Amino acid sequence: MQAEPGTILRMDATTGMLDVTPVPGDPTYVPVASTYPTGVFVNWGIGFEVDGAAVIRELDSGGVEGDTYGGGVYQTAMATLRHRVLVTAANAASGGNNRGMGGGVHGSDASFTDGVFFTMDSGASSGGCQIFHKNGATITPVGTATDDDNDDNDTLELRPTLTAGVWTYTVYRNGNPTACAWTDSSNAATPGLYTCFAFQHRRAGGLEFYSNGLRDFTAEDF
Repeated sequence: MQAEPGTILRMDATTGMLDVTPVPGDPTYVPVASTYPTGVFVNWGIGFEVDGAAVIRELDSGGVEGDTYGGGVYQTAMATLRHRVLVTAANAASGGNNRGMGGGVHGSDASFTDGVFFTMDSGASSGGCQIFHKNGATITPVGTATDDDNDDNDTLELRPTLTAGVWTYTVYRNGNPTACAWTDSSNAATPGLYTCFAFQHRRAGGLEFYSNGLRDFTAEDF
């Protein structure tokens, strides 16, 4: 199902159907429900699922040790490069080694082949917040703040800003900028119009460590 940028998408939890109400200039808001909104998001990387508690979480690593990444790409392009994503953190994971969740902007296409995304770990983990530049299969960490983490129901945002031809990507937590930011002074990223939610997953010693997941996703031009 496709919708114009600026359309509000709301999941009717009773019918499991998406209600589309065009409201020009408003964000595209996709609340998570027990029925997955088919066609609104497409897997990238390790992919995702909606669990029984209506939380979007990443799939396991498929046996790959170390950190892996992925999530879902929102299939409607934004109208301008001046867009942002917001996700609401859940509390699905526990333990000191669980991984991060977040979102991405400036995706090159509906597969998020290239783009910029971030993940933020829960308070139980020491990983903090990281911003990544994705260039095909190569994912490079470009910005880190070890003292930032997410709590249940935190709103996390990735916001790009343009100054003198250079994009800066900043992570916000509950409306406040964090120290997790990246200024792309070498123009390594080529901005596109697609957005996503994102996860960092870890497998260590044969054990799978999941993120806290997310409850909803918002993409908007601003």
